[in-house]
Amino acid sequence: MKRIGIIFLILAMIITSSGCSRFLTSDVDLENVSSEDTSYYVSDEAIEELVGYFEQSKETISDGLERMDEVSTDDDVSDEELIRTFLSKKIDIIEEVNTDLQSIEKKASTINGLDNKLKNIREQYFDVCVSGFDSISEAFNFVSTFFSLYENTLCSRPSYADYSAWEDFYTDLYEWYDSAKLKMDEMDCPTCLQSVWDNCVETFELNSAIIEKMYIALQCNDILRFQSVKNLCDRYNTSIDVKGANLLDRAAVQLDFASELIDFSDSILSETKEYSKLNQRDRETYEFENVATGKLYFDYENIDTIYPAIYNTYDSICYIEVGCFAGNKKIVVEAEIPGFTQKYTQTFDLEPSITTLSLKPPFVSENLDLTSAKEAQLNITISDSEGAVIESKTCPITIKSKYDVEWYSDEYGMATRDNILCFLDPESEEISELKRLAIEEISSITNGAANSFPGYQTLLGSTSDYAHYVDTYLQAAGIMRALYDMGVRYNADSYSISGSNQHVLFPDDVLNQKSGLCIETSLVVASALKSAGMHVFLIFPPGHAQVAVEVWNNGRGVGEYFLIETTCLNDSSNNQSIFVNGANNLLKGKKPTGMVTYYKSDEWQEYLAQTDYIIDCDDINILGMTPISN
Repeated sequence: MKRIGIIFLILAMIITSSGCSRFLTSDVDLENVSSEDTSYYVSDEAIEELVGYFEQSKETISDGLERMDEVSTDDDVSDEELIRTFLSKKIDIIEEVNTDLQSIEKKASTINGLDNKLKNIREQYFDVCVSGFDSISEAFNFVSTFFSLYENTLCSRPSYADYSAWEDFYTDLYEWYDSAKLKMDEMDCPTCLQSVWDNCVETFELNSAIIEKMYIALQCNDILRFQSVKNLCDRYNTSIDVKGANLLDRAAVQLDFASELIDFSDSILSETKEYSKLNQRDRETYEFENVATGKLYFDYENIDTIYPAIYNTYDSICYIEVGCFAGNKKIVVEAEIPGFTQKYTQTFDLEPSITTLSLKPPFVSENLDLTSAKEAQLNITISDSEGAVIESKTCPITIKSKYDVEWYSDEYGMATRDNILCFLDPESEEISELKRLAIEEISSITNGAANSFPGYQTLLGSTSDYAHYVDTYLQAAGIMRALYDMGVRYNADSYSISGSNQHVLFPDDVLNQKSGLCIETSLVVASALKSAGMHVFLIFPPGHAQVAVEVWNNGRGVGEYFLIETTCLNDSSNNQSIFVNGANNLLKGKKPTGMVTYYKSDEWQEYLAQTDYIIDCDDINILGMTPISN
């Protein structure tokens, strides 16, 4: 979690008294201020007094920025103390500057003898100055509050590595989550950062699913669920750092924008001085150029590569930072990747601060060819409420094929292995056909005694104490027999989850092409079993993939699993007699042999110790990893 600490330090040092913006300035026409008063006479003393207040404000701001630059701490304190001290001292200075600006504004509002142009400029000048430091204050206060939450709460989350007993970890994590949730709910996030903060909250809520999974695992000493909890914890740790860093990146943009507002206030001051030198006749026709109303700032950040298979997991494909200099403004944002997404359209009400717009146009589900990678472009158009275009931007994007999955990235680390869940497709027509054929195989294996694929409902109707084991076994056997009879064969090409990405077929493609890698045949079997409501895991020994399916009894899981070797698609391994013998052995309480075999808890413990990774297919709902419909 070092990354956020570094970003906090950068944030604390961002504000400078001058400098170039990294924002793109809109070409929108500025609204000219016109006077409703037919008299243009202005008292020279009034103008001089107004300029004086403007200059006093500038001096107050410059002094504040200089004092902020001089803030330092002792080198011998910890990074956390250093950052906290930085933030505390700078917030104190910001609040002092804000108080002084408001006092100056109050005095300036009493000036008599100004024409309507100068009254408007006076209002806009202080709107820009006060809004500028208000936004700085808001950003620093939020950063300070979040840092305190992160340091004192999020970083104190219990780690499974520190516990020898799962019961103790469960108890401590439950208590931590309850306390942390209260503090998360109390966080007062600025409106401009709300969409990004929501992503942090969503990631935090992963703890609720982890706790629920641990509770179930404790009821039946479920070795696989415990291992899945570890993986979800690791995913949470990497994800919360990324989401938190993204939130702070967006806050940093707010600080940059505040500096731009302050620079613009200097332009207003300079123009007001020039106006004061004009004669009365020239003042009548003069129109102020530095009018903030309608002036906008933009900045864009978009991803450059999209993996269609995991598109549903993205928080956003583009962030737009947009700010209004003064007052409020309504804009309409449109975004689209032609041929890949539908058109996204949304209206936003802007305030004099940066607002982060998180864009993710809906996916096009029909008539879309994603069988190969292609170059595309993200088109963004921003218009005013009347439909006039303010800003138009095109960003190049690479669309990978729907068969590409990203196993690893610097952003999320190994947690992206879970992305393979996007390739599960329990509701597909081909999977339904596979299950129909599996019912025929089950009927044949049982000599007509069973004629359905009921999941965890009674299948065989046996009175044996081991009937629930047989029911699960027969359905796994039926799927494997059906795969073999459909002509699907194992493709022994190399496969690895340690590389950056992998080409993976969807279950439909495997069944249609009648060939699949171990991960692909595993996805087919897992999809079929999950479509019947069964609890399934994907198991990843080194360089391989398998499936585990849980045994249920009396409407609940018992924490025991059959391991399925989905690559055994040959006559010797898939002979019907093997499954007949296996079912009969189970009815007698004996362990079956072959491609579908039962592992005891200690055997699973030993097997998982040599396994790279496991994925609970029920996490498809927890992580929102639904398959694309194309």
